[in-house]
Amino acid sequence: MNLIPDAFILNEVSIKAKKPTIKINSENNISINIENTKLAEVESLNDLLKFLPGVIVTPKGIQVFGSSDYTYMINGKENISQLEISVLRPEDIKEIEVITSNAKFDATKKYAISLYFTLAQKSFCCFTEN
Repeated sequence: MNLIPDAFILNEVSIKAKKPTIKINSENNISINIENTKLAEVESLNDLLKFLPGVIVTPKGIQVFGSSDYTYMINGKENISQLEISVLRPEDIKEIEVITSNAKFDATKKYAISLYFTLAQKSFCCFTEN
């Protein structure tokens, strides 16, 4: 069998890039891309959390890696208001990170669920609990 050299002239080349849906960083934190995925179409934040590795959603509450000792973070800042969390919509979330290292937040909490929003997200009112 002889190989015959050949050449093709291409008029166009299309290159598609896709952001990975799930990635794990050096601190073993899990980041999940939500934007432009089927996950953005679920009905509520709790429905979305059911799909996160290490997160368990039950009628009794949410656990992160078997612990109820976690906090929510919004765009990198710790959030203590459940009311604020309850009004969030999955379609506004760009990425969720399940943080297993407390270096990024209050050391009294073992884990965190950090929510990052798309630029198009509408601003929402911040509530504080007393």
